[in-house]
Amino acid sequence: STKVKTQEDTSTTRSTTESKPKTIAEPYAVADPSLGKVDLDFDPDQVPLLTLSMSVEKTRTGYVEEVVLSSISGSYMGSSSSGSSRSDRANNNGNEENQPTHSSKATDERVIYALQHSLFCASLFESMRGELSSAESGSAPGAWLAGGTNESFLPAPTRMDGAPPADGGLGGSICVVHCHQGEVKVRLNSEYDLTIKLVEAGTVQSSSSGVGSGKDETTPKDDVDSGSQSPAYLRALCRGLLLHAQSAYHDHRLRMHEKAMAAAAAERAREVSGIPAGLARRKKDAEEERPLILGGVLALGGKLLLERAVRQSLRKLSHHIDERTDIADKLVVEWLTLSMFDSKSYFTASIGPSFTIDVCIDAGGMSVTSFGEGGQYKAARYGSADLLEAYIQFQLMRMSNRDKK
Repeated sequence: STKVKTQEDTSTTRSTTESKPKTIAEPYAVADPSLGKVDLDFDPDQVPLLTLSMSVEKTRTGYVEEVVLSSISGSYMGSSSSGSSRSDRANNNGNEENQPTHSSKATDERVIYALQHSLFCASLFESMRGELSSAESGSAPGAWLAGGTNESFLPAPTRMDGAPPADGGLGGSICVVHCHQGEVKVRLNSEYDLTIKLVEAGTVQSSSSGVGSGKDETTPKDDVDSGSQSPAYLRALCRGLLLHAQSAYHDHRLRMHEKAMAAAAAERAREVSGIPAGLARRKKDAEEERPLILGGVLALGGKLLLERAVRQSLRKLSHHIDERTDIADKLVVEWLTLSMFDSKSYFTASIGPSFTIDVCIDAGGMSVTSFGEGGQYKAARYGSADLLEAYIQFQLMRMSNRDKK
């Protein structure tokens, strides 16, 4: 069966095809064709210098922590080069007209660094924004939400974050609040939103360390407004997620470069041997795998927030057990030492010889394996720290009742 389009739909489709809306990253299509269409009236002087901003927001209270990715090399090179230019000009004996000054070289180097940084940020942002197009088209799971959606009516964390599969993407849904040309806002978990923006450099304040807070860190903030996590932790979370996105995309580009070099070498070898590659083989070599940076950022953020909540619950349980007189044993927790950028966290918790659990935390929840005195074990999956805390409280009640008998 064929679908009949209305006149309005046809005109809308035609206008969209003829005049594709420009994005803030499109001027850099001359260097990266995936960023858009090259303008025939391209003016290098009108190319904006860009940077990437990432923020964690508690929408219900309006609390925001924001960090900005800035170019370290450009500012460092500019300061070091400009400092040496004065002595070099003195050694030129007034022949500045015949020899290029170091100050002009430093300026050119700063511009090159700024353009490289802008291209990297534009490509990284469009890569993450492109992941949402597959969710919108239905080829990947996604849930599009209104900006004012109440937290109580959000999908379960296991549906929102999902355990990351082998390819680094999300197993569950990506909950999108909005997706604009220069801004993407998604749900990080049931409490916090993650906003990624591609902005012109200088419009958002950045620290000299390269990844800095866009807010005034000296201003006192109320911990209640920041939700269940402190402002300091949310700021560190923001920096970690931005660093992870930067590193993951850089590693992806290196892999693609190595793949392209290997494909070119294989093609030259086939030409020398006279063996045709075939159309299917050429298409496969030309395909570029999707980096799935946004999926990895959401998976890491979900895991870190869940791990933080679990640690808070364990501390509360430890204080509670210490105050009880009917239980002689203490809660002993041992965490496996891993990097914060690992996709999973592991720990064991025990209360005497009768209760031991082994826990694996990922973005979608935690897998809990309990072991009894007789060697029997049970496995279960929990989606929140509150459920794990309730499970341990239930086991404490059973231990207390057994000891009374």
